[in-house]
Amino acid sequence: IAHRLHKRYLAVPAPVLAGALRVLRALRLTRLGPEQVRFLQYRPVLANDALKTDFGFTPTLSSEECLERYRRLRAPEPAVQP
Repeated sequence: IAHRLHKRYLAVPAPVLAGALRVLRALRLTRLGPEQVRFLQYRPVLANDALKTDFGFTPTLSSEECLERYRRLRAPEPAVQP
């Protein structure tokens, strides 16, 4: 995702992130705590089967297509219009 959005990727070891979140929350600089690290490491993957079967909704875009559309729409405007 970072590569597709032309953002820098920084891998932070889980124990380091947990410690930083513990300190930052104690200083009231974030509401997140070390308990959030597992969620960040193992994000849930959600099935959309119920949307299709119960509600008859079929997504028109794949996850990759959604990310590309987001990237394209969030691109900064050129400084000078051609």
